[in-house]
Order: sequence, then C-alpha cells, then structure tokens
Amino acid sequence: MLIVHVNGPGDLAVYIGAQVVASLSEGVVECGNVDVFRARWLPAHFADVREEVMQLHVAARETALIEDPDKPWAMIDPDFMRMLAQHVLRRTVSIIRSQRHGGTMLFLPPEPENDGSMAVKYPFVRSPGRGRFRSVMVDIMNTLAEIHAGLADGLVGWRTYSQSSHPAITDLDEAVFEVGHLFAGLSAVDGALVLTRRLEVHGFGAEISSQLPPIEKVWRSLDLEGTRVVPDLAERFGTRHRSVFRLCHRYPDVIAIVISQDGHVRFVRHMKEHGVVYFDHRMLGA
Repeated sequence: MLIVHVNGPGDLAVYIGAQVVASLSEGVVECGNVDVFRARWLPAHFADVREEVMQLHVAARETALIEDPDKPWAMIDPDFMRMLAQHVLRRTVSIIRSQRHGGTMLFLPPEPENDGSMAVKYPFVRSPGRGRFRSVMVDIMNTLAEIHAGLADGLVGWRTYSQSSHPAITDLDEAVFEVGHLFAGLSAVDGALVLTRRLEVHGFGAEISSQLPPIEKVWRSLDLEGTRVVPDLAERFGTRHRSVFRLCHRYPDVIAIVISQDGHVRFVRHMKEHGVVYFDHRMLGA
C-alpha cells in the first residue's frame, strides 16, 4: 500500500506499508539506503564497554609476555571490537528479518534499574553464559594476537580475522555465529530481548509496562546522526513501537532495535535536542 504522509507544507514522507521510501523536508529529498550501523553515535554509546574489553585483552597480553618474553603478542586494532560487535548485530537482525516473526532488542546500561517499567518473563541469572559474547570477543582478540606474535609493525584487525583460516579462529568464528543465532532465537519469543551494553543477556520475553507515560510525538531522523529530524505521530505506529517509544522517553540511555514482521528495521533512541528519535534502517536488498 502506498501512503503519502503530509506533516505540513513542503514536509512529507512516502511509505510502502510501514517503510519510508522517500521524504521531502526543507527542500531536500531523501531516499535510498541508510545503514544506521554506520552512524557515529552508535559506537560512541558502547565506547566504555569496548574499553573494558580492551583492558581484559591487555592484561592477557602482559601475562603472555611474562611467560614468553621472546614472543610478544601482536597489537590489536582498537576498532576491531566495534567491527565484531557490529557483525554479530547485523547477523542477528538479518536472521530475525528472514524468519519474518519480528522482534525487539533493547540495550540497557550494564546494571539495569528494576522499577517496574519492564517485566522480564525469562531473566538470566548471573553466570558466565550470560556474558558469552563478551568472553568470545576477548578470546578472539587474544588468539589473533598470539597467532601473529612477533609482528614488527602494523595492527591486527578485522581484515586479518575475516580472512583467517587458522583452526582456532575458525572455531571461535563458529561461536560468534552461534551468538547471533541465540540472540535471534530469543527474540522470537513474545516480548523483547533485553541486553546490556556489554551485550550480556539480561533476559527475554520482556514486556514494557503500559503504565509508562504515553508520548504523542516522536521524531524521524533524515540522516544518520539525527541532526535533521521531522515530527511524527506516535499513534501511527503499532504496539511494539509505541512501547519502545515510551521506554526510551523514560530512560534516555536505552537504545532499541525494532524489527517488524514485514522485515522493516528501526533504531530508536532519545536525543536531548529533540526527544525520542527513530532511524529507518534501509539497505540495498533489505
């Protein structure tokens, strides 16, 4: 179904179903592909977590140097962690889209508050399995650095990892594959998959409280960084989106990825300049 949504003079959006295919705002026409994973604000939100992971790797490298001073581990490109985490989330979103059941992923602070705003039907207890991806990431970094021990210059990063045929890396890549399928599988259950910024599984089957104050207006970003936005009515969206809007309004630190049953993907976050902003994730062939 083709829909033309007019917000005001010279301000409109064209939809096919729920997906924006083109928009006009302030004399600028926007269309085509928008890869939200390339936005600068997204990795910035997880910067403190990447620093924690890097410190774990540095500690392991220092221990290895004490044990064998003649074989210092190679240096890992700091951007490798961002690329690997992005790889897992892209894979998760792709699986959810292909299965056509839709899903919601919520990324909360490392120690989420429990004030009744959200009921997690299936919470995860504190255990090593809860932080499986975090431990796999450290293992990959340590293994890459050890395999390339003695490298005189340069950094070992994503290209080396993605092209490696080393058995140890192949096994770890299989673990990464399993993490993506785990996230997607948990998202298939009614309710949201709740992760911390560390990509630790907090629980799944989460229901956002209907008692959170409703919001009437949200903002649609016209670019990757949310510098140009246009208003939209929250009531135009389904229950899944509206509940996420309320949660992001209540907790500005929350980031959500909402995948509709038709395969459309939206990122939702709170921006102090505007309020709740959503980003349509559109890729060629998506």
